[in-house]
Amino acid sequence: EDALAMCKRLLFLNIRNVEMVKEKVFLLVELSWFEEAVEACECLLDASEVRSIEGLILYEDILEKAEMFTKAISICDEILGLDDEYVDILRRKADMLAQRNEIDGAIRVYQQLIRALDDCDAENIVHAFMQSGKLFERSKRKDEALRSYEKALQIDKHLSQAWHRRGQILAERRRFNEAAISFENCLQLQPLDVSALYNKGVALGQLGRHAEALECYMRC
Repeated sequence: EDALAMCKRLLFLNIRNVEMVKEKVFLLVELSWFEEAVEACECLLDASEVRSIEGLILYEDILEKAEMFTKAISICDEILGLDDEYVDILRRKADMLAQRNEIDGAIRVYQQLIRALDDCDAENIVHAFMQSGKLFERSKRKDEALRSYEKALQIDKHLSQAWHRRGQILAERRRFNEAAISFENCLQLQPLDVSALYNKGVALGQLGRHAEALECYMRC
């Protein structure tokens, strides 16, 4: 706080001191004073001759921390206007849209993110497919959700949540044998997942494998 007070005194003498404004922004973020940090960052952008990607990314990050999501999304759009394949910003924008339940918009941005990624960025690709799957489920587009989970599993077979969600959709489609296998794959990764164990039992029961189903229920 003493350092922040010093920054304010120096800025009083020269309000367009860009480096000092940056220091003030970082100190405010460190103190979790996000609304003041937003105002300081706006001053920083106003003081700059060009709204750089670096400055806009800092601004967007602070807006997210301040939970000013509408403005944060608009800044993401401004950054993407400068670089439409900026992966981290695409992911942030998609996640914020999903959080706001703007399903179609979020799915579009996740698809844009997938197109922008190269094959070695497995983490972001899997994240985009998993989040898309959840959004497709939320909008009752189960076939598209199933495809999204299966694409995620093609990249990483250790996704217990993807196996579980895939199993649930398959069970709804009465594809019980595939569902039981999917739940079993989930349990191989998460042996204590009671929901997967119960759902496997239901699928086995539907297949007439009642002894195995009972064993699952007894382990719940």
